[in-house]
Amino acid sequence: MFGKIQGRYLAEGASSLLDKTSRPAKSPRAIEPHIALAIVELRRKLYLQSHIASYMGVSKATVSRVLRRAGLSRLSHLGPQEPVQRYEREHPGELLHIDIKKLGRFDKVGHRITADRQQRARRIGWDHVFVAVDDHSRVAFTQCNPKRPHAALRRSCVLR
Repeated sequence: MFGKIQGRYLAEGASSLLDKTSRPAKSPRAIEPHIALAIVELRRKLYLQSHIASYMGVSKATVSRVLRRAGLSRLSHLGPQEPVQRYEREHPGELLHIDIKKLGRFDKVGHRITADRQQRARRIGWDHVFVAVDDHSRVAFTQCNPKRPHAALRRSCVLR
């Protein structure tokens, strides 16, 4: 008595032992290629998905699936992409982008770890992180200063 794989090997040879796709050979509910092409062409003429569905006589889900496959599911995908505007100053230090980030301090593990929302940390304070990025070289400078953030910013970020 032969097993399923042995019988397949005897009937078709070694090629029958290779991996095969699990996709069915026939798909009776698949949309016709000319209908899919018509859906894509209507979309390129800026028709909405619901209008395409009623015009072509197919469901909205079918139209959505075809357009997603074609990469046209959003109207914004149809227009030309706007070029990214980049600029760069000619000399280092000519333009600095400066930002201050306020970060809350904590002294113990929070409720996400302990699941105890009764314990709260009070009056611990804030830390401030300063970030300055040079536009020419894209080099970043960071400094953490917990006390008097604005005085430190005025002292350390003087442009010359």
